[in-house]
Amino acid sequence: MASKGKKTRGVTKGIGTHDIVTASNERILIQMNDDQKLPNGVQANSRFVSEIGSQTRSLAPLHVKTWKEVTLEVKDEIKKGLLHKFDVNFKEPGIAKFVEDKMNNTFRSWKGKLHKHFKKYADDIDFARAHPPTEKVFGDRDISDWEWLCDNLYTDQAYQNRCRINTINRNKKIYNHCGGSRPFTKHMEAEEQKGKNVTFIENWSLMHQHRGNNGGVWINEEAEKTGKNLIVELIKTKQQMADSEGTPLEDVIVPIPMQLDILAKELETMKGKTIRGVGYGLRKDTFCLSVPASTSNPTNAQLMRYIVLLEERLASLEGERQPSTHDVDEEGVENGNVDEENDEDVENDEDEDLDVL
Repeated sequence: MASKGKKTRGVTKGIGTHDIVTASNERILIQMNDDQKLPNGVQANSRFVSEIGSQTRSLAPLHVKTWKEVTLEVKDEIKKGLLHKFDVNFKEPGIAKFVEDKMNNTFRSWKGKLHKHFKKYADDIDFARAHPPTEKVFGDRDISDWEWLCDNLYTDQAYQNRCRINTINRNKKIYNHCGGSRPFTKHMEAEEQKGKNVTFIENWSLMHQHRGNNGGVWINEEAEKTGKNLIVELIKTKQQMADSEGTPLEDVIVPIPMQLDILAKELETMKGKTIRGVGYGLRKDTFCLSVPASTSNPTNAQLMRYIVLLEERLASLEGERQPSTHDVDEEGVENGNVDEENDEDVENDEDEDLDVL
């Protein structure tokens, strides 16, 4: 009896989305959640991201080295394909950036998967050229696309050096997550739909514990250490608020900006105040600094805390508006250093069109 191979995720074809649109006789509305920097709705976001991936793999040219080389005409064709199933306004800046980022990520990830296949036969280039990946990975592309990749990209020394560097960087990760392809904030939204009020800290902990029969078990000791540190800081913050406001600890609601501040201090932030390891669009100053809806009668102490946070946010925004004194060329190189966030074509062995938390 043949052994069963490891189950892997196949190429998304958007069949389920097509059935929903056909049955309802109307396209799925896409509107951006300004706080999350993601489309509204757990399922709408998931289906929209999958369709972006499907259209990109179908229409984007493979005979280019970077996403920057893909023409505006091709990108417009991909967007037109999305309009068959989704009611979306690409003129909205938030949507335009989201779609561009997802097309770029899909393109890079897909070529990374194709590169993994190439590396199996890298010692014999002629054999590699004659044996493209299966349709599951390569789709219905012409073999000439595969031959171009073998001849011009995967054998390119600069590309190989970049891949080695990225492999080294990936191996430095001390833990992954168990959240799958769903973004960090969409896991929270799904819990809210079930009537559960999960904090950002509690959500991070859940994303780093096994599920199913091993539910509640941390994925490794480092993740457990980080998760427990986050919980300790959350409890400490709640206790301070309870003491200053005379409120029972169980009734204290820690404002979102404070939750993000706890995450940022423990996980650190990248360029642009993006918090490490919590997915697309989540920044230290992402969420609106407003009194939670559940706090119907905020105390003076709470209101003063929000005023301080708003003043800090305003000062931060004013600082970001100051003109830069550095000379940056078109490729994002400042003082001789390449901006890592603008690196164009790195090999990515993660699943296509997924959000890494």
